Amino acid sequence: MEFDLCPAVTLQTGSYNAVAAPTDLILAALNSDGELQRFMFLYVSGNYSRILNGVHRTKNFDVRRAFTAFQLVTILSEAYHTVILVEHDPTLYDGPERNMLMAQVTCALKSAAEEAMVYD
Repeated sequence: MEFDLCPAVTLQTGSYNAVAAPTDLILAALNSDGELQRFMFLYVSGNYSRILNGVHRTKNFDVRRAFTAFQLVTILSEAYHTVILVEHDPTLYDGPERNMLMAQVTCALKSAAEEAMVYD
């Protein structure tokens, strides 16, 4: 499966994509793409979300919250969705173990991307 987020960005199944984009671009893609609505979608936010209140879809759309990096790793390891969107939350990586936590989350994102389209 391929999904054009915008003319310059194409997301593909089996790949992990880090996307830095304005909130309105992400919302437009989530709300207007009929093709994307057909797939099981997992939205993961951290302690707060700038995007979730603007999402206008309920069909095939699951939401999970990760308050710690360890919770994020668990959510990703249990995911069965076709598309996984993780809204970046820098507060998950606070503390002296920051580098270790980021490495664990990166591995979990890559692992989830083996069977899903994952973007962070």
